[in-house]
Amino acid sequence: MTAQSVRRPALWTQGDWNAFFGFGTNILVNMLVLTGLLRFVLKMPDSLVFGRILPALGLMMCLSTLYYAWLAYRLAQQTGRDDVCALPSGVSVPHMFVVTFVIMLPISLKTGDPVKAWEAGLVWVFFQSFILMIGGFKLSQMGVLYHGLEVMGGGAILSGLVLGAIGVFIIERKFVEASAFAAAGAVLTYFGFMHGEAVGIGGGLGVTPAVALSYAVVAGFLYGSGRMSEATAEPASAKRVSAVPAE
Repeated sequence: MTAQSVRRPALWTQGDWNAFFGFGTNILVNMLVLTGLLRFVLKMPDSLVFGRILPALGLMMCLSTLYYAWLAYRLAQQTGRDDVCALPSGVSVPHMFVVTFVIMLPISLKTGDPVKAWEAGLVWVFFQSFILMIGGFKLSQMGVLYHGLEVMGGGAILSGLVLGAIGVFIIERKFVEASAFAAAGAVLTYFGFMHGEAVGIGGGLGVTPAVALSYAVVAGFLYGSGRMSEATAEPASAKRVSAVPAE
């Protein structure tokens, strides 16, 4: 009986030095640009930028990079290939500018409070994550590490604008308007203009029906929230009018 040696993937190769310095320089430049946007465009206090945002960003990049490295290591073990590379994780430059100028800056200019602008960005990230989680089961069937990411990245500019508008209207408590943009996102996703590798109807079910359905669910939730807020606001205004004494 002969013992079979288990092949272990190489954790570091000569070409990784190039990726290390190239990726590290890219992340450093992106973080410097992000810091400038937060401090000089949005006028956020240093306590918020250096005390919360940048530490959370560093933790996110560390955890996500370790997770992707583990996925790559496991894939290399399963396939026996020696050319598997972990997916880099970092700051998305297009989304960084979209969130800054489409979501956070209008809120900061209108309210004069950079903290509210930061909260608007958090709302945008929450809804984006919600949509990604709902569509995750479909993406897992497509291959979430490769084709799935390509699907979700399709129409990034449109999806960034739609999600940005949803976040802005939620902060303004205009839930009906936010639901309209979510419904528009569902339609655009159904026909492949967003989160799709091609434009079409995908055999009648849409290009990415799971993601389109998630937008529709968000639209319905926001529309119901808007109607409920309007219904609760009407009795309060009626009470204020009846409380005014007649002359």
